[in-house]
Amino acid sequence: MKGPVHIKLIEIASDEMNLTRQVNTDEIKMLMNDYGLTNSEAVIFAFLLKYSMERTHLELEKFDNQIVRKGDENYIRIYRDLKSMQKKGVIALNAEGRRRRGDDLFNPAISIDEAVFSRLVLGEDMFADTDFSCPYSILETADEVIDSRLAEKISGEQFEKRIDMLMSKADHSLELVKVLKKYEIIEKALIFRACLNEIKGDSDDTINGFISNFVSSLSESGRIMKKIYEKRMKCFNDKVLELKDGRGIFGLMGNPVFIITEKYFEKMFDTKTKIKIKEFTPRYTELVKHKDMKKELFFEPGLKKEIDTIASALEAKRFKEVSKKLKSNGFPQGIVSILYGYPGTGKTASVHEIARVTGRNILQVDISNIKDMYVGESEKRLKDVFKEYKKAKNIFKKAPILLFNEADAIIGKRINVSDSVDQMYNNMQNIILEELEKFEGIFFATTNMINNIDDAFDRRFLFKVEFGKPSPEIRKRIWSSKMKDIPEEWTDILSVYELTGGQIDNIVRKYMIDSVLKDVKGIDGLKKFCYAETAFKKEGTRIIGFGR
Repeated sequence: MKGPVHIKLIEIASDEMNLTRQVNTDEIKMLMNDYGLTNSEAVIFAFLLKYSMERTHLELEKFDNQIVRKGDENYIRIYRDLKSMQKKGVIALNAEGRRRRGDDLFNPAISIDEAVFSRLVLGEDMFADTDFSCPYSILETADEVIDSRLAEKISGEQFEKRIDMLMSKADHSLELVKVLKKYEIIEKALIFRACLNEIKGDSDDTINGFISNFVSSLSESGRIMKKIYEKRMKCFNDKVLELKDGRGIFGLMGNPVFIITEKYFEKMFDTKTKIKIKEFTPRYTELVKHKDMKKELFFEPGLKKEIDTIASALEAKRFKEVSKKLKSNGFPQGIVSILYGYPGTGKTASVHEIARVTGRNILQVDISNIKDMYVGESEKRLKDVFKEYKKAKNIFKKAPILLFNEADAIIGKRINVSDSVDQMYNNMQNIILEELEKFEGIFFATTNMINNIDDAFDRRFLFKVEFGKPSPEIRKRIWSSKMKDIPEEWTDILSVYELTGGQIDNIVRKYMIDSVLKDVKGIDGLKKFCYAETAFKKEGTRIIGFGR
């Protein structure tokens, strides 16, 4: 066969009469042998190759000429051949988007398979850059194929063919290959995607969203989802993948996400990062792992919107984009926030919930443990807190959150120096101000006394979120969440008391204790506890013990 194959094929397509007759060149025979095409399909492919060189978007109407007229017998024959070629993985129809109502059924979009194009025109294997002995390289290539399918650049048949080709070339001694070979094509796609999300620290894909974008029909999507939820999909039954609670940040039911289990991730990949995480032992902070956090929160719409905004900015992909944009414009890269307001309104719990939904661990600072009686030691410990955070950033897959809880003890108004203790206090403030000025990461402070905060901290905090007392409607929801079987008429009565979520927590606990000790139950007991909680610290009121 002399000359490049694609040039010879384009020459065949220069004669429109070839669309209606048999062509028996070496190039046509090669297409028939290598891709299982009929003679008619191979000739049509030659025309597709020619047309694709002439325009960016290729549609079936391009075949409308002196020999073939739209809707006639030849046009319908070519359409049937194109659909057959799609099943063989050589082309994709409607590649630029699924057909919608009103679309011309006789004019689908067409694209040539990238692997076929690379081989015939460029003389290259589309997997030429893949290291088949490296699981990470295989995973990266698989993700490119998955993205092509999700963007509808390739058909389901093309996707399956590429993944089969990738797996056949991969080193079969790799644990990744050993695990994957047992599963169907959709399971392979799910496993590949979950692994990549885990390695890159990206947000987990929702199972419904991924499946519906991956398959070409609603019925197929429904069939797969039913199989998953009925626990008939092998990769979930084998505990390679698992579904994770998809509840949103305020407890609303969301779309479940799928993740790779730790056991299989460690089996398939080098997990030095995970080993490092297990070895990390904080000295100046308390490590709170995001997997250990879960609390249902209820807030007013305005407050919820502010917390949602921060959580969205801390989602893995967006946080990288935000940090990059801030840096390119000469701003500090850190997200520094202060949550302030009444005690018991959910400030600390909100930080924990943000950490949970974004998959970030927390390094929580106990300020009382930092302060020391010896001059200079407190300042040193405070500096060590920030050093420990920087170390954790290099170890954890995602940047953790540094939380200064009840921070008014250290960021309050500066005082005139009269002794060494005053000097220590001011020195510690200067350290925090300097650290926040150049901070690269995620910092939260909470306080009940915002009016006592020194003015120098105002511009250091990017987000300033006020937590007020909950409204009666929110209080009703809190009561219902704390006492699952409480009658609705009780919540109507109890919601009148101006209580915070923390105070309601206390009342429910005391009520449970009292009901055990005295076997007392009923709304009257709860009302007494509500009165005691609201009257606490009020002048002329003194409440002792449990309900009488």
